[in-house]
Amino acid sequence: MNEYLFTSIEGETVSPNFSEVENCQLLARINAPNKNAARNKLLEENKWITVTDFSAEELIVDQIITKEQISDIKRIVDFLWESAKSSCEEMNYPQDHIFMVLKRIKEMVVDYK
Repeated sequence: MNEYLFTSIEGETVSPNFSEVENCQLLARINAPNKNAARNKLLEENKWITVTDFSAEELIVDQIITKEQISDIKRIVDFLWESAKSSCEEMNYPQDHIFMVLKRIKEMVVDYK
């Protein structure tokens, strides 16, 4: 299952000192198999979005990587690491070798919890 964040740049919020502030608002976090299903689920489960005149077409949707997906990526990198490293060393570390991609991914996900 994928996870999506829905944000809007419509409307205003109130700051701690009660001033109106234009900003980006996080409306929801939705789990769904794809972006379209997530949008449908968002609007179905959160009627207030359209009732309060947020534009469904203007919503910004970003897929985020779930903990399960990070775990899967780590497993793949670990599985491929040694053979790709050996091959890369034999080729004197070319920058376009798949090992360099694995190295960047490994560095990215190493501290993700």
